[in-house]
Amino acid sequence: MRSKREIVRPTPDQIRRFLDHVQDCDRSEYLFPLWRLAAVSGMRRGELAGVTWSDVDLDSGSLQVERSLGIDGGVVFAKTPKSAAGRRLIGLDADTVAALRSHRTRLAADRLAAGEKYEVEPLGLDLIFRAVPSGSLLRPDYVSRYFVGEWKHAGLEPGVTLHSLRHTMASILVAEG
Repeated sequence: MRSKREIVRPTPDQIRRFLDHVQDCDRSEYLFPLWRLAAVSGMRRGELAGVTWSDVDLDSGSLQVERSLGIDGGVVFAKTPKSAAGRRLIGLDADTVAALRSHRTRLAADRLAAGEKYEVEPLGLDLIFRAVPSGSLLRPDYVSRYFVGEWKHAGLEPGVTLHSLRHTMASILVAEG
């Protein structure tokens, strides 16, 4: 029987340091809005990868979780959230809204620069987060891998995973009532 690994929960200070690092780091600035959304929302990796622009209302500062991206036999597909409670409305703070607005502007510039090579709607969805400036699909498993690499690059305590951000967010919400 496989034993469960102990979850290493990052502290709010470590999360702040991580976000500061990725915002200032050339190699990860592209995914800063993704990491910020992960840190403040507690969303799962597939939910993050599956967010579309129509799911987000930047004027009201909200995001509706409608789908998740999954992988089966190496093939990425869209699916409904993991549970009925997975369909939910998430409030966004002003800094996250600003990061998403800036990200949308950057994607529009990428689309113009790439021209016909830009993948407009991977899986038929106008996904917010893309793997590269060509607009290709950001796979959920890559989201986890990229996070661990960036956490390490930031020089923070090893063992923290993208999923552990979810646990930290839940602990913060419980503590705040």
